[in-house]
Amino acid sequence: MFVDDVVSANLLAASVDDAKGRVFNIGTGRYTRIHRLWEAIQDISGCRRTPEFLPERPGDIRESVADIAQARYRLGFQPVCPFENGLAATYHWYRDLGP
Repeated sequence: MFVDDVVSANLLAASVDDAKGRVFNIGTGRYTRIHRLWEAIQDISGCRRTPEFLPERPGDIRESVADIAQARYRLGFQPVCPFENGLAATYHWYRDLGP
């Protein structure tokens, strides 16, 4: 989830009366596997490493997805930035900060 979409959701929540006192999940509405995140970071950074797979631990999250149905319904929220684009923009922003 890219910061632009989060800002958009917050602005919608601040302007919609039906949002008062409610909590909304804000995300892409699509699941992302940890391994896909790893691959995307490698693609963006050009840094290739072999992941080390260890046995699962209690509480490990294999995939994560935010149910954004209420944000869509009550706020009219629709994520705009694709996951990979937001990740790339975030990576480049941090990279450009320098040491």
